[in-house]
Amino acid sequence: MTDSRLLAKIRKLYGNTHQITVCIEELNELACVLCKYPRYPTHEEAIHTLKDKVLDEYVDVCIILEHVKAIFCLTDTQINNRYRGKMSRIYRWVHSKNKTPSQTLKDREV
Repeated sequence: MTDSRLLAKIRKLYGNTHQITVCIEELNELACVLCKYPRYPTHEEAIHTLKDKVLDEYVDVCIILEHVKAIFCLTDTQINNRYRGKMSRIYRWVHSKNKTPSQTLKDREV
């Protein structure tokens, strides 16, 4: 059974609403682990202590985001196009003469 078929079976079994709730939980679990990073006096100590937990939570988020992708009918093309657009915006910010946070806010206006 492929990964996508297995995840489709899970959505059918538990429902989309449940998977969205699980997604929120998994994102929060990753956020909680990442919040511990500033507690460590050095980057190396934080990585040594947190790496395995971050890896576990990161993979959980990657898996659950596949559910989100399916639930909202997001295609790889849509995702890749939006990703490239956002990376292009980040490139503009980094290479802009105006490096203030206000420039990033201006770029985000709809």
